[in-house]
Amino acid sequence: VFNFGAVTDKVEPDFSYVSRTQFPRKNSNIIVYTIWQGKGKISKGVVSVNVYDASNKVRSRVQPQTLELPPEKLMRFQCNLSTNNIESGLYRIDLLWNGEPVWRAHIAVTE
Repeated sequence: VFNFGAVTDKVEPDFSYVSRTQFPRKNSNIIVYTIWQGKGKISKGVVSVNVYDASNKVRSRVQPQTLELPPEKLMRFQCNLSTNNIESGLYRIDLLWNGEPVWRAHIAVTE
């Protein structure tokens, strides 16, 4: 089901991007960019994202969204997170499929 994930601040029209781990707090956009692939009977599920601080407290959430995966085809999914409402520090991003973590990334938000 989950194939690939990256964190960036911009995805180009041709779907190219540069992975990033540091984001300035002011006016920064964090994009969780993922690729999924339907396999067998798994063709539909709920994707969500949680952002945790160093104390393991949820600091931000992306509302769950239903994702339909065509069999044996790649599908892109991305969501945006804002750094405006969180302090500088280290954070963990968890990507969830039907409430279960399938991928994790770590980022730093700087002043």
